[in-house]
Amino acid sequence: MTDTAFLNPGNIDFMMTQPRRSFSWIGFDSIDDCNLHCLYCHNPRTKKLTDADQFRKFLTEKVEQVRVFQIGCAMEPSLDPRMVDFLEAITDTPAHPIGQFKVHTNGTLLNRHDPARMLAAGLTHLSVSIDTANEDTFARLRGGAKLDRVFRNIKKFHRACPDVTIQFIATVNKANVDEMDLLIEKGIDVGASRFHFREMFHSPGGRVVDDQKVAELVLEPGVFERMQARIEADYLGKVGLFFGSSGFLITSSKNAKASSFPSLKPAPT
Repeated sequence: MTDTAFLNPGNIDFMMTQPRRSFSWIGFDSIDDCNLHCLYCHNPRTKKLTDADQFRKFLTEKVEQVRVFQIGCAMEPSLDPRMVDFLEAITDTPAHPIGQFKVHTNGTLLNRHDPARMLAAGLTHLSVSIDTANEDTFARLRGGAKLDRVFRNIKKFHRACPDVTIQFIATVNKANVDEMDLLIEKGIDVGASRFHFREMFHSPGGRVVDDQKVAELVLEPGVFERMQARIEADYLGKVGLFFGSSGFLITSSKNAKASSFPSLKPAPT
């Protein structure tokens, strides 16, 4: 299995025209929207929705096998009230992953969805995008979102689903680089066991973010590496740690886009 796919409301029609195949990874956004406006997020939003019947048809007719299936990629899956319905739709089809079955979320609306149903659907990982455990920094980076609500939702989920792996993903920048130890400690308290740290990078010239504000958050050379060394010295072997420098992430992103299916948007008809 080598093919990967980013499935979303904008390309599912195209994907339905393709032959049945196996995938190493499928990422799925049922909606094209998010409830937060993070300072560094370059993703434009629309009100498009994926049709549930068409999604089920794709799962049964176009998927041979999947290693990893992730709900929530560029957008926020919990904003869609159908999120658990989509999880359950995957369960009894060839698209049910033989490896990891993930939900990737910002955690703010996780309380709207039934953890028992998520567990019964076969969920193995809850991935939470969360940049800091400092309330003021969190609100600044995440458009005024409330940190205590996120931690409360994660803790409640962990109590209901203790065997689901919880991983935190932090976008590291000047505002939060000195707060990663606190994030790990708070994460452990609410059930997280894996922590992914991604150095923020900025590609100016887009129409979504404020280039000046984002540029001010970019780390100086060597700062991310020094943070990594400090974190590894304190926590290596205690929790799962994963680090991605800006250079690595830029290269990985380009390679992922080049190798994903479809690699290009279909030409308009």
